[in-house]
Amino acid sequence: MVLQRATAVPVWGKAAAGESLSVAFRGKTKATVAAADGSWKVTLDASDAGGPFELTAVGKTTVTFKDVMVGEVWLASGQSNMAWTMKTLAGPNLDSAKTANHPDLRYMNMQAGGKWTAVTETTVLDFSGTAYYFSKELQARLQVPVGVLVSAVGGTDVERWMDDASLAADPLLSKDTGTGDLYKRFIVPLLGYPIKGAIWYQGENNARDTSTPHPAWISANYKAHFTALIGGWRKAWKQGDFPFYYVQLPNINGAQGSPAEDLNWPRLREAQRLSLTAPNTAMAVTIDVGQANELHPPDKWDVGHRLALCARAREYGEKDLGYQSPMFESMRVDGKTIRLFFRHAQGLSTHGNAKVTGFAIAGADAKWAWGDAVIKGDTVLVSAATISAPTQIRYGWGQNPPVSLYNSDGLPASPFQTNGPQLPVSLQPRAFGGARPLRNARVTLDAVREADALGRSRSGPIALPAYPVRP
Repeated sequence: MVLQRATAVPVWGKAAAGESLSVAFRGKTKATVAAADGSWKVTLDASDAGGPFELTAVGKTTVTFKDVMVGEVWLASGQSNMAWTMKTLAGPNLDSAKTANHPDLRYMNMQAGGKWTAVTETTVLDFSGTAYYFSKELQARLQVPVGVLVSAVGGTDVERWMDDASLAADPLLSKDTGTGDLYKRFIVPLLGYPIKGAIWYQGENNARDTSTPHPAWISANYKAHFTALIGGWRKAWKQGDFPFYYVQLPNINGAQGSPAEDLNWPRLREAQRLSLTAPNTAMAVTIDVGQANELHPPDKWDVGHRLALCARAREYGEKDLGYQSPMFESMRVDGKTIRLFFRHAQGLSTHGNAKVTGFAIAGADAKWAWGDAVIKGDTVLVSAATISAPTQIRYGWGQNPPVSLYNSDGLPASPFQTNGPQLPVSLQPRAFGGARPLRNARVTLDAVREADALGRSRSGPIALPAYPVRP
């Protein structure tokens, strides 16, 4: 078991009406009397990280929980790419698991009965791959126990994870008896258990029909439902706007052939980008980690790492750590050329200074052509010989687009379109000061991932790379 540090922790249960009970933890005892319905609750004082400890509840019977740790607790939820365990992932992940021995890293899988498990080379096989790499990096950096509550179910729509109040606010959803069932089954039992924040990987099911587009539904509904989920969970947990970090859908299926491609997958990614309007959220862009015709890309290291960057930068004080991908901010038409402006675009480049790809350009008639793109500082100039009066741009707007743009932190630019709703500038993820370009950032991260896969990271703290430090 892992309890959240620096937070008062409620302990509750059922007993006979009027029964006297007490809970002892770390040298302090809290007492109460069960209510008429048998319910009881005490609240343990906030405490620093540490362990192992014992927690003992005494009434007519005595129950003792041993090996209790105090540290950081995160919720990991979503669908199959969050639920996908280390043993279901190919090659490097299984190699990495052979050296997993992290007694200060624990997880509880709600689908498997909700039992806390310490991470070893055997138990890690049943741990979510995304959550494992996320929590492993946090534990190595923070040097405190880290626990993850895994509540993820494959093949599920976002609506099934929404709370009753949020569903009732939507006239269409309130009539659908299939919505909200997973919230009741896998989230409600956790309410009241203090957490630091949540990570989320979902959206595939809402974009499941990848051959026949229905962009109007996705554009109009996914953002509203997803942000309602975030707000509903926060209200139910009663911990304020706790951090909520999520994964933008990766690339999938065959390489994009037409600049006019407009299917569900890019529409869903755009809805996720625009969901950054929800307070205290951040998004891990994974447009470069997918595989053709693979719904469950095996690269969960990059996914977990990019989520961990969000937590490290926003929650744990690494203020000079780059964690956000280049994010479209605005555009300006200069004759036959459109200049694009970005946030988090320090050291904007392509791998190996290769050709800039992934941009499509069109005029008011929406006849799309591949754009000729050139990086100029932290902006990109896009034009096409066949477009004389351009008005709009798309980047990475396909199921498996030819993306190329990275910042000096080695993070890929988020796909976007310019001809729809945009993030208000004041709500864009906060930008840090300028940074010196780091052209080989991806090489550095790949080298670390390879080292991890080959088992050179032994038990205990792992040596992660020195990420770019901004002047």
